[in-house]
Amino acid sequence: MVAGGEKEAERHLPELGSSDGITIPIEDIVTSRVWSMRYRFWPNNKSRMYVLENTGDFVRLNGLEEGDFIVLYSHTKCSKYMIRGIKVREPETKTEGKKPTKRNLYS
Repeated sequence: MVAGGEKEAERHLPELGSSDGITIPIEDIVTSRVWSMRYRFWPNNKSRMYVLENTGDFVRLNGLEEGDFIVLYSHTKCSKYMIRGIKVREPETKTEGKKPTKRNLYS
């Protein structure tokens, strides 16, 4: 699940009549795969918290972790939505993060 800001959601995504939301087909910019994601909101005091659900498989497939980004694009000419995962840092190699092993220099 991904949460988004109220102003950005209302400006760039479809208007929602109820908190149940709608299912939106979203095309992956890199693979052209179409993901079926649920777009809805939660009432929050006098505003709304917009949420994009069913993002788990997209996150796993793209190797996204905490701190990485999911970017949604609205393709106005085609009236469709597109998605892209952006990694903030490069993945560690298997040798990185391991403690160095001790060696006996005299053997």
